[in-house]
Amino acid sequence: MEQPKQDCEEMRISSEQIKWSKEDPSKLDLKYHGRLGILRKVVLVGAVLTLVISLSSMAAHIITLHGDILFLTYLPFLFNGIIGVMGGLGIAKRKPNAIYLCKVFAWTCTVYYFFNLVFSIATGSFPSLFGILWLFYGLYLLYYLYTSKDVKLIFPKEYRRVRPFDIILTVVNICLFVFTTLYFIYGLIVMASEA
Repeated sequence: MEQPKQDCEEMRISSEQIKWSKEDPSKLDLKYHGRLGILRKVVLVGAVLTLVISLSSMAAHIITLHGDILFLTYLPFLFNGIIGVMGGLGIAKRKPNAIYLCKVFAWTCTVYYFFNLVFSIATGSFPSLFGILWLFYGLYLLYYLYTSKDVKLIFPKEYRRVRPFDIILTVVNICLFVFTTLYFIYGLIVMASEA
């Protein structure tokens, strides 16, 4: 009987330590919780950068290739950027699914660019500096999301919730990246067979 009482007390203590913004009481005071503010900015910068790069690449493919289906290979990045923006914006409002969405964004970046690095090495080409930077960006986010005391204080595990919509977003995100990866593998096989 002691354990449930302790869990409620821990959640109550952490709720008392949360500071809300005076200008907008529905948002956290990110000046007081400075490290969460930095995490939010890092996630949002990466997510917006992902959105901008994917949208501009899709537009360039549509314009230069006149509607070639290759522009669909940038769809997973667009989708992942949207997930990152949702997670980053959710941090300020202390949404129960914000950390989950940030983790999905970070894991997707890390795993995709790790595979990209492995494929580059396997094909004998030098991996791009951009891909290496994104790999370290994803690793940094994962490290921070899993080890930060601020994340554990403001978003304790008992507070976090994953909605069915979040699971659908995750599954669609993974499927899009798997499709893109398989498409690139198929392209490598076709190139190797023609050589």
